[in-house]
Amino acid sequence: MITLLTVLGTIFIFISLTSGRMSFVPLMGIIPRFMGIVLGSLFLMVAMTQKTPVKTNIVDTHAVDTSHHTATKIIRADIEEEEEAFSIFIPPTVLPTQTISDKKSASLRCMKGNCNNGIGTYVWKSGDKYTGSWQNRLQHGKGKIIWINGDMYEGDWFNGKTHGQGESLIKGAVYIGEYFEGKQHGFGKYVFTNGNVYEGEWQENKMHGKGKSIQKGDIYEGDYVDGKKQGKGKYVFANGNVYEGEVKEDIIHGQGKYTFKNGEQYEGEYINGLISGKGKYTFANGETYDGEYVAGIFFGEGTYTFKNGSIYIGHWEKGIRDGYGVLKSADGIQYEGLWMNDKPLAKN
Repeated sequence: MITLLTVLGTIFIFISLTSGRMSFVPLMGIIPRFMGIVLGSLFLMVAMTQKTPVKTNIVDTHAVDTSHHTATKIIRADIEEEEEAFSIFIPPTVLPTQTISDKKSASLRCMKGNCNNGIGTYVWKSGDKYTGSWQNRLQHGKGKIIWINGDMYEGDWFNGKTHGQGESLIKGAVYIGEYFEGKQHGFGKYVFTNGNVYEGEWQENKMHGKGKSIQKGDIYEGDYVDGKKQGKGKYVFANGNVYEGEVKEDIIHGQGKYTFKNGEQYEGEYINGLISGKGKYTFANGETYDGEYVAGIFFGEGTYTFKNGSIYIGHWEKGIRDGYGVLKSADGIQYEGLWMNDKPLAKN
């Protein structure tokens, strides 16, 4: 089309300049010379305003890196493994303290010393045994109780309850730390029967506040609320991956940054352990995607920067370019329009 308009414009101008009348041209014999020049100029102006047709062979050299799909699965696998490991972090029940109901029973089962007000050893009918300080027939001060099943507590007591610093062994798990009115409360360390460890703050037998947990080589350090990780924290996984950001009810949720051991990194929003919302993913080869995600997949509006400097800005569906988008190179816009299945809908 551009070539045709250019040729017609040139012919009109040439004939007008070389002939007083264009009588040899059908239907144009009465057109004055200047009219031919005007028409020729108009043809040339229209030709100059026409755009060159786009080329579609550029797409093959700009393939999108889809390894973020695998990366998302790794993130989810890390979290699910961590969830499984931490699901056994169940605080122990309240220690089964024993008290003496009356003076008669105190005197009958006080095996040694003074079990009213002093230091003595008392054995209950069940076989449980306490040795330590007493006040008004209640454990008070320093003392140790051993239950018939092998569980034990040794430490501070107040009015018949564990209170202060103490150490307990309950069903094979060990707690060393602070107690308040019979419950783990304050700062303490808990070693579970499978070797997992939590060390940090407690509130009424629940991990609550700042704490650090270790299991299977994975480490979490951050906030806890009512026994669950919630707030801000940092995971260092045994496989070398690292997450730092927000968590909710033991799940990565909110704003955060996930760094893979191969150098790839995602920083942005998470929903229930999956990349969802807005964020930026940086691949190991230096390419980046900055935009919207749904369940770990490019979905919505986003910008992809290729390692050769080319940039795609537009819509994505299920991880591929689909919808309206612009692909730019260092030389300018190469394609602008609709895409389908990662290819432009353009005519050559």
